[in-house]
Amino acid sequence: MNTLIGVAAIACYLLASFRLVSLVRNSSSTTGPTLLLLVGVALALHTVALYPMVVTDQGFNFSFFRVASLVFLVIGFLGLLTLLTRHPAHSLLALWFPLAALAIASSLLFATGYTPRHDLATGMATHIALSLLSLGLMTLAALQSVLLLAQMRQLKERRTSGIIEILPPLQTMEWLLFRILWAGFLCLSVALLLGGLYVEDLFAQHLAHKTAFSIAAWCVYAVLLWGSYQFGWRGRTAVKWTITGLSLLTLGFFGSKFVLEIILN
Repeated sequence: MNTLIGVAAIACYLLASFRLVSLVRNSSSTTGPTLLLLVGVALALHTVALYPMVVTDQGFNFSFFRVASLVFLVIGFLGLLTLLTRHPAHSLLALWFPLAALAIASSLLFATGYTPRHDLATGMATHIALSLLSLGLMTLAALQSVLLLAQMRQLKERRTSGIIEILPPLQTMEWLLFRILWAGFLCLSVALLLGGLYVEDLFAQHLAHKTAFSIAAWCVYAVLLWGSYQFGWRGRTAVKWTITGLSLLTLGFFGSKFVLEIILN
């Protein structure tokens, strides 16, 4: 039954991707009830399919593929908000939907040697939730920065057709980017603080690499936000720093888990 629910979620994600691509090609800025329904059903099925894989009888299973699926689920709910609020980043969700479908398929097909955790204190659970939320927000910020880069390129080439037709003015796009960055930065800051309070041994728990990359990402975002406030950093500079921060954050989340669970088993 869990597999069937997962397959149904994959089908809804792919249908939503096709629908969104069609809207973008037609330069439509409205999402419509069909797309919202597909995304809502996909997220509901994704949640139902993933829950018993993470919350098991043996404890909480945060293995590589299941955490990847969980991250895409968090990003999906943030993406649904962009659809409901007509946020200009919604057009790049067409790229995210197939990846979410792939994450579900991987969590259903593959398992690693991860040992489920029984002892999950409230502080640690909050740390995990904020970490996932910060990664989701920073991924959304990266999508927004890619849209911003495409918009700047089209404006430079003096093109008035394509994606630029459905996007708001450049200043609004930059303002939205930094709003998302600030929200993600605050979540990441609190998550790192809670991690420092509740993690007992970085090396024994194989968290040293994750912590190092996460702190490096925090520093990148801090410099970007400070540079924006102090020197007015915008445009390509903001895009480069945003993508660099997400790369470090992604390595922190999945790099050590990939090595330990998949390469070293």
